[in-house]
Order: sequence, then structure tokens, then C-alpha cells
Amino acid sequence: MRDAVTEASARLSDTPGSDAWFELAERLHRAARRLGSATYCLHEWMEPDDDRADIDDHVSPADSPLNPRERQQREARRAGRRNIRLWSDADSEGPDAPI
Repeated sequence: MRDAVTEASARLSDTPGSDAWFELAERLHRAARRLGSATYCLHEWMEPDDDRADIDDHVSPADSPLNPRERQQREARRAGRRNIRLWSDADSEGPDAPI
């Protein structure tokens, strides 16, 4: 994530073409999803027990003060947050790297 943000900061003074910005936007998105997923799994996901299947319902106790629309948007963004495939840094491994 740090590398992607550093690159974005450097490009602000370079004024690259729109294609460069769109490519960078995809890289920033992937890096932020990886960081969010790892943060959730490391600090927020309660250790599951073996009594029942651990299915992510995308809900958080912190959502209760939100209005329904905001709550729905947050829950939608949480889709795939346990997907460790997001953790692969495809940017540094090349386009054909296995995930």
C-alpha cells in the first residue's frame, strides 16, 4: 500500500495521462483491499470454534448508529474480506503469477 501511495504522490507532480491514473487507481484499490482484509483477519475476526460453520455475515457492532443506507454500503464493501487470495501482491509478481 505504501508503495502505491508513494507512486501516486510522485505522479501528482508529473501530470501523467489518464491511462496512467486509471492504472494507478486499480493498483491502489487492490492494495487497499489487501490491507483491509489482512487488518480484519488479524485484529477484528474472532477466532472461530469448531461447533458450527463460520460464515461471514459482513455485520459489525459498530454499524448500529448508521442509517440503513450507510450500513448496507459498509456491508457490501466487506464482501470477500476473509479472502486470502487478495493478499497476493500480483503487482510485484507479474500478470501471470498464480493467486
